[in-house]
Amino acid sequence: MILTRTLLLALLASVSVPALAQTVTPTLDQLSSSAPKLKADSSGYEDLDIRQAVPSGGKGGIRVQYIPDDALALPLDSTGAVVKLRPRGLPAADITCTYSPVAQILSPATSGKCFFRTFGGAGDMVQIHHFGLLQRSDEIHYSITGVQGAVPGFTVLPFDSDTAFAGAKPIPNVGRNPARLVLVFDKSGSMDWSAKPAGDPGCGAFFSPVPACRRWNILNDAAAQMANVAKAYATPGDELGVVFFDSTASNTGGLAGMNTITLDAALGAIGARAPGGSTSIGAGVENLKAPLLSNAAAHQNTVLLFTDGEQNTAPFLTSDGTQLLINPTQNLPFGTPWVGMAPVSLCPFRLRTDDPAGPGGTTTLQQIADNGCGGLMGSPATLKTPADLITFFLQVLDKTLVGDKLELISITHGAARARSRIANPTVLRRLGNGVSIPFHTSAQDGAVTLLLNWSSPGDDTMPSDLKISKDGIDFDPLRDRNVVLARGKDHLVMTLRAPFCNDRRQCVKPAGDWSLGFVAGGQQGPALNHSLFVLGDNATLASDFKVDQPAPGIGKPLRLTARLTDAGRPVSKLAAGSVYALIGGPTASLGTILSKSPVRPQGRKERDPVSLAGAKAAAMFAAGDKGIVAATAFNGQLKVPLKETTRGVYTAQTPAPFEGVYRVTFMVDAKTPLNGPFQRIYTTDRYVGVAIDAATTLANTTIGAGSFNACPRGRCISVQVRPVDQRGNLTGPGKGALFSVDPKRAMIAEVIDRLDGSYALTIALIDPTALPDLIIGGAAKVVLPLASVTKRAGGKSPR
Repeated sequence: MILTRTLLLALLASVSVPALAQTVTPTLDQLSSSAPKLKADSSGYEDLDIRQAVPSGGKGGIRVQYIPDDALALPLDSTGAVVKLRPRGLPAADITCTYSPVAQILSPATSGKCFFRTFGGAGDMVQIHHFGLLQRSDEIHYSITGVQGAVPGFTVLPFDSDTAFAGAKPIPNVGRNPARLVLVFDKSGSMDWSAKPAGDPGCGAFFSPVPACRRWNILNDAAAQMANVAKAYATPGDELGVVFFDSTASNTGGLAGMNTITLDAALGAIGARAPGGSTSIGAGVENLKAPLLSNAAAHQNTVLLFTDGEQNTAPFLTSDGTQLLINPTQNLPFGTPWVGMAPVSLCPFRLRTDDPAGPGGTTTLQQIADNGCGGLMGSPATLKTPADLITFFLQVLDKTLVGDKLELISITHGAARARSRIANPTVLRRLGNGVSIPFHTSAQDGAVTLLLNWSSPGDDTMPSDLKISKDGIDFDPLRDRNVVLARGKDHLVMTLRAPFCNDRRQCVKPAGDWSLGFVAGGQQGPALNHSLFVLGDNATLASDFKVDQPAPGIGKPLRLTARLTDAGRPVSKLAAGSVYALIGGPTASLGTILSKSPVRPQGRKERDPVSLAGAKAAAMFAAGDKGIVAATAFNGQLKVPLKETTRGVYTAQTPAPFEGVYRVTFMVDAKTPLNGPFQRIYTTDRYVGVAIDAATTLANTTIGAGSFNACPRGRCISVQVRPVDQRGNLTGPGKGALFSVDPKRAMIAEVIDRLDGSYALTIALIDPTALPDLIIGGAAKVVLPLASVTKRAGGKSPR
């Protein structure tokens, strides 16, 4: 007979007296898997990271490893153990933890409770998760008694942190600052309109589109998917606020703890509201500013701004190019600082279907992004699917809920039973009417989240037979207790955490190739359009991407930068082609196209006013004008490799030959010694404007007597100006808000946009003895000294 381990364990278990007089000793040795453990210099024990309260691969709870005299003692049996924990900051008695064979998930039902289980590949650890009662900077106490060996005869010694940490008690420390996320949503009247330009055959009438094209519905869908992802990563101390604005702003109850209840309530608040009114972005971002500024340095503060129109109601959010300002009366680059030097990010997404050339979707938007969110912005002219908005929401969420490092690994788009559109680097493998979407994770990934969304002409068509697979091991995301699941009517969010084990106790290593498989309805059903977003929470990898334009203007290059680190060290000497960018952009300059088109604006009054330039663009879209499409779409897909210029920093330059918004998608497919192969994807938009040439513009500027109707109480002048750059590119219509003068010397009483690139300004003079300088904002601010204008309308100078 062959004596196997299983048979030996069975024989030993049947012995009524101790067969082995050996011990199993809990340890906090530096080299063990316990946490916290000795610091590297043995001067004391590591601080207890507050994230260890919540299951994650990076921290994995409070872990006490046991060293047996003989491996037959493993796996340990902790089902009858007594585990207690007491935050030192609370005078109450120890809290008795509950045994749970699987890691619990943070939820209203588990918050403030304590759980433990046997853990580790050999079953040699006891892992404790305590949801929400650990206080920062307070020593804690925890103890474990009653653990049994796998067979009789072993004495498992008790553990008490007061004894183990005789010289240095573990102190909870913040792994990241608690997050404050404020969602600021535009609910002005234009949110009832189509998310695609006028004339789109699938959306119906622009001002009363089919539900799938209605902007408010798309916002609701995208917010629901972001919220369901946030549920998997929010920790105690995180806060959420939701603001809605039109001409005024209101919130849903200030800042509240970010959890399943508040996230669901935020979604309910969107569904309970209807668009209407005009647009005051200033009112929206001011609404919850005060609580964000309170103790701001101790929090990760982010405002996500979604809007779809030009500001037409005070107060206004503006920028002077160096900081964000609130102007209480005018849409001009003056005012009081929005948050000053306080650490508050403001990340803007602007749908440019209306007023695509206005500052709110071009120059001002870019300044908000540069000064508020490190350059990250979304600025499409159309939302063909919610994917653009979801990608932006997830990237802002990654910036906000920075645990170890939450980042997008890959994005894949496709259509079941139809030829797929693929977002590099993933590809689809078809299995009949089934779909298998591959993705890759890395060695230090402690959690991975899959967001699968879908749409179909048939409302009842949805994925079925879902399966997550790796190395021959399957996870059923709808039934497996180890998969954290959040559902929506058109999406599923599935989160797996290390150790990656299914509920049949089959485990896989973090690193390697996975797939998500599903069946897209019946053979006769309609095609199922779908997108898969994969996010990873990696303990050591960090990436940062940026697009800027050091010298502004058409023809000047965009600079692309990717910074990669692993465990704080630069990721250097990557193979050629490991880091690259895909770039789409305009093939015609927007200002010139709008200026030269003979199309007249469509006359229609709506609840949310659109400028004449916006109305002209809408008429061009409705007429199927190819020029406006060329100037606003993300045309083409240029692949640009980035090369290492300093250690861990990869850069490239690419031309920007036209005015308009460019979309840049960074791709990383590389390898590090610590993580092995890894992938990253990051998308941002960048506006390239017309760099006005002062001399050329001034040479064609005319001054005359001002209109008495526009300026009845003071002396006025009329200025005719057509801003251009050195190459003759026109700034174009829709840029009236870029003109300003020194308010101590004059004020602009009226701006008439002639829709051909020229403007008629009426300027009221405060000092009638001298003409003011005319300031034009944009890609680069220019100053036109009106005193030097030689052309005069009507002969004599008005001075």
